[in-house]
Amino acid sequence: IKPVANLNVEISLLIVSTSGEPSVHLHPIMTSGWWLPVSSSLDSCWVYLPAGLFWGWLVYRVVLWLVHVFWLPHVNENVNPERFGLPKKDLLTKIKLYREYGELPPMYPNGWFHVCESAELAEGGVKRLDVCGLHLVAFRGEDGVVYVTDAYCPHMGANLGTGGTVVGNCIECPFHGWQFSGKDGSCTHVPYEQRPPSGATLNTYTCEELNGSVFLWYDCDGREPTWRVDPIDEIENGDWRQVGYTTHVFNSHVQEIAENSADEVHFQILHFPLVYSDLPELPDFVRWFGRHLVYHDFSVKWSRSEEQSHVSLMDMSHTFRFFPGTLDLSVFTKLDAAVTGPGIIVFRHLGPWGAKGCFVYTFTPIGPMRVKFTRTFWLSKRLPLWIGKFFMTCELTQMERDVMIWHNKKYLSAPALVKNDGPIRHFRKWYSQFYSENSPKFSMKQKDGLDW
Repeated sequence: IKPVANLNVEISLLIVSTSGEPSVHLHPIMTSGWWLPVSSSLDSCWVYLPAGLFWGWLVYRVVLWLVHVFWLPHVNENVNPERFGLPKKDLLTKIKLYREYGELPPMYPNGWFHVCESAELAEGGVKRLDVCGLHLVAFRGEDGVVYVTDAYCPHMGANLGTGGTVVGNCIECPFHGWQFSGKDGSCTHVPYEQRPPSGATLNTYTCEELNGSVFLWYDCDGREPTWRVDPIDEIENGDWRQVGYTTHVFNSHVQEIAENSADEVHFQILHFPLVYSDLPELPDFVRWFGRHLVYHDFSVKWSRSEEQSHVSLMDMSHTFRFFPGTLDLSVFTKLDAAVTGPGIIVFRHLGPWGAKGCFVYTFTPIGPMRVKFTRTFWLSKRLPLWIGKFFMTCELTQMERDVMIWHNKKYLSAPALVKNDGPIRHFRKWYSQFYSENSPKFSMKQKDGLDW
């Protein structure tokens, strides 16, 4: 499995930092045992040299591991371009042009999609958005409500998401100062005219703010929402806090991400090795250790919800096994996941020692074969923050194994499935409800006729 640095994806990380200065406390080393000689005479001091080198190497590796777990770096999208031969943005374009796509479903399913975190829009904040091939702008008015409209001003085409400002509950164009209402998109003020033109309006979009995020309703036929995103009570009442979130942007069809929930076998193959067995800086024997003596064991069962047609369920358990067949130690974690609509998965987990929290996965199509995958972790306030950091870092390593597959795979409309592959066909039938007759299809041709 390739490590994070070798993935041709754009990655941005944000981890909420703890207060205070980080510190590492090392325990005193024992003075006898197989790793050190019992004698302490000066005549046998020479044997301490290899032991000292061994312990020095071990302490270095432990500190390196701790830094990797608890102080994740911000990964620049153009980091080490010479390693790949091209900056990552250019690599994304190259792979998109030359890969095979297969017979794809429609590009944009109908439903609720995550567009940003609530914290990204303070009062008076403006954010540029790309959702389902649409260029939009989100802003928070003086009333505290988030509004989403078309990004381009109908006057002269300026993008309101770049330089636009909030005036009351309206957004003002940076080009000529025209103001548009966030509620209905009408033009409310032109600074050099007494009456604003009635025909200059912006399309507005239904959005909801809950669970610390802003969601937008997309429907290719312009229909109103037929279902709602369920609130997570522990987030809404403040019992859980956000540990952090990560965002990946890569080339894939949005259905591929949701389909993982029904691909029960891949958990035991792709996610079987220990999370840190992928790190290239670790020696081979440590990575062998993480594949044979300490590893992950998953049990997954997918089903459709009987109560809500737009929801499917995952009954999932994870066991962290230590030395199976000998000591046979294990740590058990129970997970219940709900796939809500075409682009939201909520993993609730009950970990060891009563660790309660949830991962919220959201995957939003931003353009043809282009997906933004956001992952947010929430944890009980009664637990220390470092536990959340540890869980999030481990799960990040697991998830990026999926990103490597999604970013490079070909969609197969008729895969060669066998008996124990899981209910993938049932999942696809369930997911098809989010497409309609007018859902846009994929084409490699531009509107101006240029053939890619």
